[in-house]
Amino acid sequence: MNQQNPFKWRHFEAEIILLCVRWYLRYSLSYRDLEELMRERGLQADHTTIYRWVQHYAPELEKRCRPHLKATNDSWRVDETYIKIKGTWTYLYRAVDSDGDTLEFLLSPTRDAEAAKCFFVKALHSPAGSTSHVHPIEEQVEEPTVADPNTTPLAPRVINVDKNAAYPRAIADLKAIGALPRAVELRQVKYLNNIVEQDHRFIKRRVDETGSHIAMTPLYAYAPRGKRAVGRAPRNYGASMTLMASLSLSGIGAAFLLDGAADATAFEVYVEQLLAPSLRTGQIVILDNLSIHLGPRVRAAIQARGCRLLFLPAYSPDFSPIEEAFSKLKTFLRRVGARTREALQEAIAQALDLITATDALGWFTHCDYLPPAFDEKAQQV
Repeated sequence: MNQQNPFKWRHFEAEIILLCVRWYLRYSLSYRDLEELMRERGLQADHTTIYRWVQHYAPELEKRCRPHLKATNDSWRVDETYIKIKGTWTYLYRAVDSDGDTLEFLLSPTRDAEAAKCFFVKALHSPAGSTSHVHPIEEQVEEPTVADPNTTPLAPRVINVDKNAAYPRAIADLKAIGALPRAVELRQVKYLNNIVEQDHRFIKRRVDETGSHIAMTPLYAYAPRGKRAVGRAPRNYGASMTLMASLSLSGIGAAFLLDGAADATAFEVYVEQLLAPSLRTGQIVILDNLSIHLGPRVRAAIQARGCRLLFLPAYSPDFSPIEEAFSKLKTFLRRVGARTREALQEAIAQALDLITATDALGWFTHCDYLPPAFDEKAQQV
């Protein structure tokens, strides 16, 4: 990238590119949403073009904005959650201050004391610390880390965490090697972490899974002015239930519900026993790149029916009509609020019946699957 003129040779002006990149990073918008927003403003910017802008300029924006981040206070709230990235479950460690301003984050394949220690080391070297509140550290950490060695490490006054046993061990190790002053207080009080716990919802808004459980509640509610909207959900809701289904222009096709998470064996059974018998010669089956979809038995069962198997690109949600179907299904499940597994199974069956051929046609059209003269060959799983 040309550091002096990073937008050289671009067909659109820098302000338009930066606007699209910012909207995509800040709000829960898809590339096609941005394409529509630009079209409403008289600009013809294809969603794949916006995708390339985000991939090209987002890392550069992150690097240039970090020195100018809003200063945070010395009361940290630290927590971890899990998100799926390209089909792999990954732990996301995050820290915010008592005002809800983000300090740092870290993606880790494990959830243990070593991962927590790596996250704290990165957070201590974050440029988001406030020099008026946060205390400088005398010594640098000896261990290799992703932190910038040129950044002066800053320590908080107090770190609030939940009851995860890995945090005390990580804090003790950092104090032992001098990376944290011994005066830093560790508080394992779960309710103090409500700020970061609630903030996780906005991180996960882009993640759309087909799992469900008996503690699903509406995301929004209305109440009289000055009153709280009250809802109830069981605290221990057990294992999730996973729905496998296919979508064609006639609506939802073969569906399979199982307890717990899906694995390669379960998906192969679904394809061989339910999906493949429902296929017609010449149909096209489209899958995303989840690892359980890549087995040779899956391809063999589909091709044995005289059908083609295609896989979506890495940024597939924008090209996935079945994601829209699952979104409608989950909205219904949240509204119903089933509190037993039997009631949840019945609610899923009712939700599947609500998905019509008209819905499917709209979703396929929205994802640009249908030419002007279309047939019913497309079927997505």
